[in-house]
Amino acid sequence: MPNISLICTVLNEKNTILPLLKSMSIQTRLPNEVIIVDGGSTDGTFEVLKTAHRTFPHLKLRVYRHTSGRSEGRNFAILKAKHSTIAITDAGCILDKDWLETLTKTLLRTGAEVVSGYYRAEPQTPFEEAVVPYVFVMPDKLDPLNFLPATRSMLLKKSVFKTVGYFDEQLEVSEDYEFAHRLIRANVAIVFCKEATVVWQPRSSLKSFFKMVMSMSKGDVKGQVIRPKAVLVAVRYILFGALFFTSIYFKNSELGLLLVGLLLLYSLWAVWKNHNYVSVKAYAWLLVLQFVADVGVIAGLVAAVLRR
Repeated sequence: MPNISLICTVLNEKNTILPLLKSMSIQTRLPNEVIIVDGGSTDGTFEVLKTAHRTFPHLKLRVYRHTSGRSEGRNFAILKAKHSTIAITDAGCILDKDWLETLTKTLLRTGAEVVSGYYRAEPQTPFEEAVVPYVFVMPDKLDPLNFLPATRSMLLKKSVFKTVGYFDEQLEVSEDYEFAHRLIRANVAIVFCKEATVVWQPRSSLKSFFKMVMSMSKGDVKGQVIRPKAVLVAVRYILFGALFFTSIYFKNSELGLLLVGLLLLYSLWAVWKNHNYVSVKAYAWLLVLQFVADVGVIAGLVAAVLRR
């Protein structure tokens, strides 16, 4: 078994850091060290981390305060890591107890350079239920051969960073998406392991959901990796806008009725495509989140383009 450094960055995670540490401490295969980099928390997270070794004495915990962005913090942790195999997770996650053991066995069995774990949500409200299919790759839509590794659940050899470089420190979001595309372009051997799972808490408010979507959209442009879904959203609204202004300019009521019909169909589709993943109480949120996500994607694209 290889020695493993488990790294994580945090920022204002006072309410979630102890559950994460507890899930690390009960792993069936404990990491050889845990490196946590605090990016400048102001809510008491760092103070909790400084005394965490008393609560979890069998974790070889190393804590650093390094005021920086998420990518820079991860790179700092990787450079501090003593071991040649790196496990990565994110703040706000809880690791299944066999998460690290499953990732490690998969790495050894396959000889891969990167093992991409999976994730699931445990929503507490109808709103959070509706958020999940907008953020996750749902189990019935998994394509193991093309599943991109995400930093909430990943194991890789440290040598990979010499091949493709570290996380782009210009990116605060979508940095793992951009990193995953560099892995693919470099033909790095990636294996997906569905059984290595972490729990991730979905956004709990409309404002935080919108900010997440917009920031991801901006990050994609900045990282020069555009998601196909973002392109489809932009094209969809450009066409709709063109038809709308055409109907106004030519005073074409038939075209206006057609647009109303298309809008109704789009609304029905927004609910139908994800209705199997949620309770009936969350149906209305599926509709709302579709339009909020669309606006967030377009706003992010426009903001990133104007900034460049």
